[in-house]
Amino acid sequence: MWSPSPDVYVVDFGQNLAGVVRLSLPAPVPAGAVITMRHGEALMHEPYGAPTGDIYTGNLRSARATDVYTTAGTTASDYEVFEPIFTYHGFRFIEVTGLPMVAEAYMFTAVHCRSAVPTAGSSAPARVPPTWSRAARCDP
Repeated sequence: MWSPSPDVYVVDFGQNLAGVVRLSLPAPVPAGAVITMRHGEALMHEPYGAPTGDIYTGNLRSARATDVYTTAGTTASDYEVFEPIFTYHGFRFIEVTGLPMVAEAYMFTAVHCRSAVPTAGSSAPARVPPTWSRAARCDP
């Protein structure tokens, strides 16, 4: 993990994957902080720009590949956790802005999602909606 500019952090998960990032913020967390996580598969590189350590998103075309979270705030001795459930991204790197504290590597967990999992049950309707058959399993 590094900071290519003030208050911007880039996290490298070491391999490209499809999934989400679980963000775990240690208390105390102020309410109302807006945290943005942009996902990318590569770092900025020639011929698209100088290798600055920022993520490269040109290959995403118009896809935003961005998760935005507004903190609820906590003063307990616990963590405030955000993990998207209705999306996933292809990524190796994330760029994080808006953190109300200095970023530490333990705050970010890549959660791998996939659809090639064994059948664990069945449905009574004769015609199952197509989206049900594409349900994914996610593992940290």
